[in-house]
This record gives sequence, structure tokens and C-alpha cells, in this order.
Amino acid sequence: MIEIKLRTLTSLWTGNIDRDSPNLRETGIIGSLRWWYENLLRAYEKDACDPTDSTCNAEKHCSACELFGCTGWSRKFRLEIFSDAKLKPLQQLRIRTREMRTIRGQRRFLNRYVSGLSGEFSIKIVPLRAMKTNEETYFRRTLQIINEYTALGAKTAQGNGVVQIEGLEPIKSKEFSLRSGFAKNNVPVLSDFFFSKFQLNFDKPTREIINRQLLWGIEGTTNIWNDYWESHNFLPIAFHVRDTIRSTIADRYRRHEIFGERERGARVFVSHGYKIDASTVEIRVFGYSLKDYEINNLKVALKQKLPAYLSVNYDIPLKVSVKEIGPKFGGQLL
Repeated sequence: MIEIKLRTLTSLWTGNIDRDSPNLRETGIIGSLRWWYENLLRAYEKDACDPTDSTCNAEKHCSACELFGCTGWSRKFRLEIFSDAKLKPLQQLRIRTREMRTIRGQRRFLNRYVSGLSGEFSIKIVPLRAMKTNEETYFRRTLQIINEYTALGAKTAQGNGVVQIEGLEPIKSKEFSLRSGFAKNNVPVLSDFFFSKFQLNFDKPTREIINRQLLWGIEGTTNIWNDYWESHNFLPIAFHVRDTIRSTIADRYRRHEIFGERERGARVFVSHGYKIDASTVEIRVFGYSLKDYEINNLKVALKQKLPAYLSVNYDIPLKVSVKEIGPKFGGQLL
């Protein structure tokens, strides 16, 4: 049995049929765990189908379905969630995009929303059938990668899901052959990912910046921003980050391919800024299937342009230093 404790560093979103996230949903957690588990397996030359287009069944199925289940083959474990009163829904925040977008032929600003859950909860992975040694090793490594570099749950391209995980045991063995690039059907492989963290150090306490309404999108919502910062220890700036890096891709088709659009998921994921100290936050930016120069342009934009995109007045950027911390590529995590 695996038992871990989790604390949210940004909002956590698991969703429901109404596209709301008032409660922590098991399916949202399992779906996210499976996605990262599949990416890890593919890097180790293990079979992992695309569950949205899979022929796996009870008689013949891939390594991911062996653990997580498929038609006619049940999951090998039960996931139990314990949250009591330590995990609470956040008050919804609306943030308008800085630039107008063309939607159905019309130019207009878009509204972005921040909500979800914040607090602490525990997870137990209870075996229903015996897990193979490698399955448990891959599963634990999946949790480590989420903890150190990525995010958990849904809407992770929009700032959600950064968590701190306690109770992870060290992985002793990783002697497996690696595969580079993409598996069949262009599905993601961990070895094709990049992972970056950036620390943003403001020239004054973040609370002062909020109260003086120096951040884009804060007008009329100072109380919510203060609640996020003081009570939940994060700054809701993922959309500022996304607007900054979207501008690095001029070609419309390629931009939608990387950052997603309706009916198409993103290949680049960003987090809100989680608190390091009173004037410093850290963000995570990670993704897959980007060319080296695209990754470099993205990083340059964050260092040079993010202060302007954060500022309520684009022509007078906030005084904030942006420093990259420990960039990694997927192959380095294996």
C-alpha cells in the first residue's frame, strides 16, 4: 500500500460534469496519475496505449491498462482520498486577457477564471490484486515527477495542480532501456519533455503590490487576490505567463498546436506563482514536442517580457527579476 500526504501549492482542479470543482474527485486524480504514468512507461520502451483511442481489452492490453484497467479488465488498486475540512473551495476570480482575440470573426477580450480547491489531503493506494515490482516502481516515480516538476489533476495548462507530496519513498532501481522521441500515434513520451522553474523576485512585498493594484487584472478584486496570497500562498498569474509565452509563436496553427484550443489540449503547461517568501514566487513551465529554439524563445520571453505582462500598465513593467531554476529535460529524470 502507498500512503501519501499532499498540500496544494496552487489551486487544484479535478472537475465534474458541470465543469466545476467544488469537491475533490477520484476520477480527476486517477486520470492525471495515469497520464503521467503512461508518459513514463513509453520512455522505458513499455507499451502504453492512448486511452482515447485504444483497443485494449481483458485478453490483450498494454502495460498501463494492466495497472489502471480497461474494458473487461479492472484496475489493480483502489484510490482512497481523505480531506475532511483541510481542503476548501476557492472563491472564483475573473481575469481578463491583456490582448484582444479574434473569436468567430469578432475581436474581443476573453475572460479567464481561477477557482478550484486549496489545502491538504491524503491518498491511499490500496492494492486489489498484486502489483508487480516494476509497476510499483513506475508508480512511485510518477508521483516523484509530479511532486518535483509538474502538476496533478485537470487544467494544469491554466495554472492548477502544483502540490507538495510527503511520504514518498526513494526509488532504488531505474535500470531500464530508454526510448527517445514519440511513440506511435504522436502520443507524449517523458523523454521528450522539458521542465523549467522560474523564481520571480519583486522589489517590494507581494502584499503591497496587490494592495496598490499594480498587477494586471486585479482591479475590483483586491480582496480575492489577498485571500489567495495570505490564506492559500499563491499568486494567480498563470494567465499572465501564458500571454507572455504565446507571443513567441507567430504562426497561428503552430500556436494552437502548442498552447491548445477548443477540442485540442495544450502541449505547454504553466503554473500560478506559489509562495517562496514575502516577495518571491515560483512558477513551473513544462511541455513536450517543442523544438529547441521554441523552448529557448519561451524562456527568453519569460525573463524579458513577463514583468510587462504582469504590470497593470504594460509600458511601465513591474520591477521583478526573473531567474530560471534547475531546467531539466525528460531524459534527465529517468
